[in-house]
Amino acid sequence: RVGAVLLKKGRVVSRGFNSLTHRSDLKRAGYYSIHAEVSCLLRTKCKGDTIVVVRVLRNGKMTCAKPCDKCLLYAEHAGIRKIYYSDWDETIKLIKV
Repeated sequence: RVGAVLLKKGRVVSRGFNSLTHRSDLKRAGYYSIHAEVSCLLRTKCKGDTIVVVRVLRNGKMTCAKPCDKCLLYAEHAGIRKIYYSDWDETIKLIKV
């Protein structure tokens, strides 16, 4: 499962996860599922500066949750400056947006 948290000055202001969408505006635009990063941004009116995205397997190990190009653009448009994500080697990597 993939989850994300939106941080503002180090404090959690929102959280999200990969899911199917029930929002008609997104369905009309051709989106039937939402990535964790976008879900996190849609769930709040607060502005944040950092997103942390992690994918955890059933055995408890982290694996790759690197944001796709659309999520990176959405985050940039929302004013996010840093995205931390879990990688294949169970480390956390940083993307500066």
